Amino acid sequence: MKRLNKIWVPRSKGERTIAIIAIWIGWSVLTDSTENDVMVLLLLGLAIFLTYYSATQGSVELQAKDLAKKEKDAKIRKIVEAANAKAKAATIAKARLKYYGGGEIAGEQTVLVTVTKDRLDYGSYHIDMNAIISASIETQSQILSRVTLTRLAAFGFWALAIPKKKKSVEKFLSIDYNAGFQSTLIFGGDNIAKIHAGLIKAKKAR
Repeated sequence: MKRLNKIWVPRSKGERTIAIIAIWIGWSVLTDSTENDVMVLLLLGLAIFLTYYSATQGSVELQAKDLAKKEKDAKIRKIVEAANAKAKAATIAKARLKYYGGGEIAGEQTVLVTVTKDRLDYGSYHIDMNAIISASIETQSQILSRVTLTRLAAFGFWALAIPKKKKSVEKFLSIDYNAGFQSTLIFGGDNIAKIHAGLIKAKKAR
């Protein structure tokens, strides 16, 4: 039987299954074309032998391949778990906030904001922690009273929405940064204090 290994050895369980199916389809076709009982028995014996051969050849190799695949999958799973654990440990604060302007996102939208020790992520963009100058929780009037006209242009309609007859008391998170140009990120929402605290913690840890 070992000599037959040089003829054919299944490379996968699927290939082995296909071979066995092909054997019995061939046996069925051949027996239908003959009425000789002796020939039918001979063909049956040959089909049984080939089925046994197909079912047993390459078992060690296939088991080794399955084991190698399981070990590889286990290693990949450990790497992913370690990466996720590292990312989770590196995350200082995370929350969904309303983005109003001052960054690379065009238009107002709700984004996921994440603070790590190295950077601030918002949507698909980020700012290095070294580039962040300060972070404050302020009203809209307080923010607009201290930023330049050039930087005001980045806030669009938000900058024009100051109430004329009553004082705005809604709080926003303003993040001043310099990434080759000076600007101010503006966020709103119920979780701005969480991100603000995370930024303070990240800056102190550096």
